[in-house]
Amino acid sequence: MSAARLDADGVSVEVAGRRILDEVTVRAAPGQVVGIVGPNGCGKSTLLRALVRTLTPVSGTIRLDGIDIATLPVRRTAQLMAAVLQDATGDFDLRARDVVAMGRAPFKRMFARDGAEDERLIDEALALVGAGHLADRPIALMSGGERQRVLIARALAQQPRLLVLDEPTNHLDIRHQFDVLALPGALGVTAVVALHDLNLAAHYCDLIHVLDRGRQVCSGEPAEVLTTDLIRSVYGVRAEVRPHPDTGRPQVTYDPDDFADQRPFL
Repeated sequence: MSAARLDADGVSVEVAGRRILDEVTVRAAPGQVVGIVGPNGCGKSTLLRALVRTLTPVSGTIRLDGIDIATLPVRRTAQLMAAVLQDATGDFDLRARDVVAMGRAPFKRMFARDGAEDERLIDEALALVGAGHLADRPIALMSGGERQRVLIARALAQQPRLLVLDEPTNHLDIRHQFDVLALPGALGVTAVVALHDLNLAAHYCDLIHVLDRGRQVCSGEPAEVLTTDLIRSVYGVRAEVRPHPDTGRPQVTYDPDDFADQRPFL
């Protein structure tokens, strides 16, 4: 896979007349992994849907390698970027292999069969997420974690230059969380990843953008962004942030019984 440069500048999105995302800017150099973090409802998923054109911004521009994606045919967009979004249920009456094969559709004529190269890429994508043994299993009979891995494999089969992942660790056990988040770096593809787990974001992301109530609070390298004050301000919880003894990356430890704002959960 090759890597694209992403420049999303001043992106605002409105839904039913309500501004959900307000002038958010995200940039990623080729091969960088950019994390999007923030509390529930902050606009993470909305931003990612704008990046992959399932939502249209009311203002701002999104460029891939300098090209405004709004000017690209949908088929060409699908050849350049792939996504796994939270609303992808995977409830298909299909085998895992058939689902992953959908990732090759942007590169083929309608009703064309998979060629040898398609078959190779499908096998490779399943292997990358540790799902080769699931190839012939129906999606409907899989666990949530198995489905998630198959959907990620479908995105990888597209050979994207930009990979957009919305909470890709949902339903995954610890080992598979690590494996999936290591993939963009191992493949050298540019990635934008929305995450709840700040420790995973700190370890796997080159840059982190923090959103709160649709606005961009701050952005930068993990050590610059993930601070005790930031976590208290955005999440309303107390946390201690120290360098990991082995990696030097920020490591966040929470006190579940000590809320910064002392508000009851309603």
